[in-house]
Amino acid sequence: MAHKGFETIIIGAAAGAVTGFIATLVTTRWWIWWLKFHLRFKAEPKSGTHASARIYNGYIFPLRSAFAYITIDHQLSDIVETPLPNKAF
Repeated sequence: MAHKGFETIIIGAAAGAVTGFIATLVTTRWWIWWLKFHLRFKAEPKSGTHASARIYNGYIFPLRSAFAYITIDHQLSDIVETPLPNKAF
């Protein structure tokens, strides 16, 4: 009789682990999708030679930091000399 109770415990534990894993996976994937779907990029007005943008995440808490990898399609003729007194490398 004790053997049957042990099997029930093992089956229940395995079912709980599988259910918890699936719920965590679905919740995490949904949360990532939701944040990406609500991510907004808004260019700010240019100030001299400097440009900036704001990134909104659609959530109640603001973004504290963000990294952006921007690809610019340019030609060699698009590159100009750095205006004085600024220096560039």
